[in-house]
Parts: sequence; C-alpha cells; structure tokens
Amino acid sequence: MAWVSGDGGGPRRIAGLPIWKPPYGRITVIDLNTGDILWWIPNGDTPERISSHRLLQGVDIGNTGQPSHATTIATKTLLIYGEGRSGEPRVHAVNKQTGERVATLDIPAPSNSAPMSYMHNSKQYLVLPIGGGANRHSGSLVALALPGGAPAGDEH
Repeated sequence: MAWVSGDGGGPRRIAGLPIWKPPYGRITVIDLNTGDILWWIPNGDTPERISSHRLLQGVDIGNTGQPSHATTIATKTLLIYGEGRSGEPRVHAVNKQTGERVATLDIPAPSNSAPMSYMHNSKQYLVLPIGGGANRHSGSLVALALPGGAPAGDEH
C-alpha cells in the first residue's frame, strides 16, 4: 500500500520519477452525444525535473504532460487551459476540433481554478485565477484579451 498511496502526495516515485507510464496528466475531449473520445492531449509540456532527469538522459519519452489538474474553458473555436496548481505558469490555447496547439503564453503563477470569459466592446477577455507556484505568488487574477474581434457567438 505504501507504493500506491504514499503520504497523501500521490503515488510513490523512484529516484524522483513517477512509477507510472506517461502522460502524467491529460485533457480528454468526449462527444457527449455518443460518449466517444474525440481526442486527447497531454496537459502542458514535460516538466524540467523529468526532461533533465539523469536516469532519462538519451531516452525519448515524448511529451509527458504535467501531473496537475488543468483549468479549462471552451470558446466557439478554442479550448483554453492553464496547467493547474502544480503545473507550469502557462496558459495554452488549442483548436477545439483537433487538439492542435495554437498558442502558449507564460503567466505570473500557475492557474488554480476555472478560468472565466467575458465580452466587452466586441472583444473577448479571459480571466484566470492564479497563485502559488515556485515563487509563492499570492492569489491574483490575470486578464488576457483574445486576439482580434471574437466571432459571433464566441462569448461562451
């Protein structure tokens, strides 16, 4: 049981590496009409502590994603997500139909709750609750303007 639950911080690790096969975190898109999985992607990119680990030098492990809870919101054409509390302080935008990454933006601290979106003067904004991380950033909100005018009906 010690290898399964550990001390409340998740499954145990060997030499700092998770004992399960990646991806360590993923975002899965499901067709709610059929229950079919349409696509999935790793949550973010491989953490530095994994990609530069001495035991993995010379091993192509691909993108492992972050072992954190992504904070997501969907617009008419995009799925936008932060990597979550123990992820990197980044927000990613992917094509909602394919999962292909469109953009990545660094933010001051990891996202820690669901993003919000609003329209003002025909411009769409995204607000992310952030906080914590390596720099112990206090709880804050980051507001980002999405590029260009939002297509009609893209306010959700």
